Amino acid sequence: MAAISWNGFCQFLIKMRLFIFLIINSLLFSEGLNAQTVTGFVYDKETRDPLVGASVYMDNSTIGTSTDFDGAFEIAIPEGIESSFVVSFVGYATLVRSKPDGSHTLKLYLEPDSNLLEEVVLSPDDDWPRELKLAEFKKHYLGTSLRGRRCTILNEEDLTLTFSKKHKRLYARTKAPLLIENRQLQYLITADLRAFGLGYSTVSRNKKNLVSSGVIYKGMNRYKSLDTLNSPAVKQARQQAYFGSVLHFMRALRAKTLFAQGYRIMYQGKFIDPEDKISVIPEQGTDKVLVRLADNIEILYHGKELSVMEVVSNTFYIDGQGNHSPIDKVRFGGVMGDQRMGDALPNDYLLQTRSKN
Repeated sequence: MAAISWNGFCQFLIKMRLFIFLIINSLLFSEGLNAQTVTGFVYDKETRDPLVGASVYMDNSTIGTSTDFDGAFEIAIPEGIESSFVVSFVGYATLVRSKPDGSHTLKLYLEPDSNLLEEVVLSPDDDWPRELKLAEFKKHYLGTSLRGRRCTILNEEDLTLTFSKKHKRLYARTKAPLLIENRQLQYLITADLRAFGLGYSTVSRNKKNLVSSGVIYKGMNRYKSLDTLNSPAVKQARQQAYFGSVLHFMRALRAKTLFAQGYRIMYQGKFIDPEDKISVIPEQGTDKVLVRLADNIEILYHGKELSVMEVVSNTFYIDGQGNHSPIDKVRFGGVMGDQRMGDALPNDYLLQTRSKN
């Protein structure tokens, strides 16, 4: 038998990452081929009238539907999907709850959104023109990658932007969910943006030198694929967005296949065994794992894409889809930290890919 060097063996494993990835995830997500059907009705809480065209979906996924003329809906939810169940309608407060079990017909009541009745009060020190605020919002929310730049917000008029000169922070709020067309990845995203804050460390007087110090945004998202022809080019673009993403990393971390899928873990600039700093502990009776991080780490993907991972509370969870929570307790810098909405895929991406092939 011919001898093979350690480096050669490592390269072989990395080249086999896609093959190993598909085998491992076919085991992890095999339950996703089965689905449970959830039925129900959506009403106005005050008038008890049915709400026609309300959105009913699993957060951050392509799994969703709309209510009919009777306010009725039916949605098939794969067993592997554990994200939040969301019901939304323009002018009403969004309803968010855990995934229903489908054992009975739901009757859901939405209340008018009181926030829409509030007058928008601009900051007295807001001296930024809307064009600048909108450009900065798109840059940091959609991203500066090709995917981010090819996104279009179809209802910019529903976006209110305010800059506080005193706090050097840009805020955003919406009158209705943002409709985002991602032409590169061929998704229409309905983004129910609940909070957006962009801080700056430097703001020059002429506003031409803007250095951000960090951005945070939260909300619920519904994805709809625009790729009705199952184009090979779109499939390739989505794969390129997936590999090296936070979702890909979390799935590899959960499955303990970081090295096989091209990741190397570093601590203070030196390569380490992931288990030296990271513990992955299965949660009994669930598809979740508890992750304990002993210290901040660096993540190197394919020897060239460097990211930094900081867990604020040192512990977090990853579910069977690869969703990590609490999401605000995990921070990324570097390549993963630069990924934005324009680079994101729905969390059922792998499941949907497998079901089509």
